[in-house]
Amino acid sequence: METLRNCPLCMSDNTKFLFNSKDFSSNKEEIFSMSKCLKCGVIFLSQRPKEDEISNYYFNDYKPYLGDYNYLVKKIIKKRTLKEIKLFNKLNNSIQDVLEIGCSYGKYLNNLKKYGGYRVTGVEIDEDSCLRGQKEYGIKIKNNILTNVEFPANRFDLIIMNHLIEHLYNPEETIKEVFKILRPGGLIIIKTPNFKTLERKIFKKYWGPYEAPRHLFIFSEKILKKLLNQSGFKTFNVFYEKTPNNIILSLKNYLSQKQRGKKISELFNVNNYFLLALLLPFSFLLGKFKQSGRMVIIAKKPTSVYGDKPKNI
Repeated sequence: METLRNCPLCMSDNTKFLFNSKDFSSNKEEIFSMSKCLKCGVIFLSQRPKEDEISNYYFNDYKPYLGDYNYLVKKIIKKRTLKEIKLFNKLNNSIQDVLEIGCSYGKYLNNLKKYGGYRVTGVEIDEDSCLRGQKEYGIKIKNNILTNVEFPANRFDLIIMNHLIEHLYNPEETIKEVFKILRPGGLIIIKTPNFKTLERKIFKKYWGPYEAPRHLFIFSEKILKKLLNQSGFKTFNVFYEKTPNNIILSLKNYLSQKQRGKKISELFNVNNYFLLALLLPFSFLLGKFKQSGRMVIIAKKPTSVYGDKPKNI
């Protein structure tokens, strides 16, 4: 375990302690601390496992390692994937080579290959997930962290970080590597929690995306744009997801800590049709008014030193 006095993103010592948290997905009683940098604004885990210890906090039932969803969720995922492919091709009509960093066993990559016709590659630190993806989908998945793989420069047209950046000990280093291996005009897609959300104000320390100790950072749109700009990315499109997943997880966290709510909390998961139907309208409103707890930022590597103008969507 390590305690950080300075912000790990900008190295400022002007930080503020927010609260102590626990790992709601385990029975361990370890305490982790959340702090906020008063200079750059990022929220970060200030009492956290060391980098060589963090793998002990990812369990076999951690969501990205799980198997299939139910029929309704599968339909939603397919519809969303087709919509995303249409968007990717609108922003860059010459996409061929796609990389997903932190791809688990490659389910999303397989959908991109299946519906978009892309050539896909993955990077994943969990060895079992790599083997599973290669066996089930025939996808090349590198068992390593991105900065150790040593892809050649200008290798990919599209790089996806799907709820990954909040897990990284050095997000700035990873973003710089992404910029290097993207072709000019290539896109980076980052999906991550958004701390400027009504959800966080409602659920406070029980807010699902805090997810100590696996989430080391929680960003806002402004902070993430600045991080991307510093690495050379120039144009941006931002979306706020209309999904009830964060709300379901937050309610689960809250109820699991109440004596009378422990058994009820087991019903709170994304396979619960009733909860999905009940919370979708509220999630839609949060997304519409940019108050969703999940955001998607799409940035482009300039095709020239003068940069590119963002496309209207």
